[in-house]
Amino acid sequence: GLGSRPIFYMTWAKEAFPGQTDPIADAYDSAGDAHGADVAAAGIAWARVREERPDIQLFDPDGSHPSPAGTYLVASVMYSTLTGRSAVGAPRELHGRQMQTPGVFVSDDIVPLVRLPHETARYLQSVAWETVEGRRRP
Repeated sequence: GLGSRPIFYMTWAKEAFPGQTDPIADAYDSAGDAHGADVAAAGIAWARVREERPDIQLFDPDGSHPSPAGTYLVASVMYSTLTGRSAVGAPRELHGRQMQTPGVFVSDDIVPLVRLPHETARYLQSVAWETVEGRRRP
């Protein structure tokens, strides 16, 4: 539609294979270049957090999917990619309906789904913004 643009969502390397970050990033960047699309570089932000702050658990126990903190990091990267603005200062708690399995809600109650410490949220927001800004093309 009018004013829309494609954006590729760069994922991250699985927990057991951190060395896959660069090949994954290269593949998404190549696809973005080939299609004139921006790339939301969640995988690059993810790798930085894993290196700088291994105390922040980004992965779900399955080693692939995101934990609440990982989801928050991705959301911050998406926000900054879509808006061109920093997510610093965004709420550190996200509320919604809890799911038992995909598509099956536990109840209609709105509950906290993510509740991060202030410092953790601020750090993830900053990494997201610095990642997006650092990849901006002239």
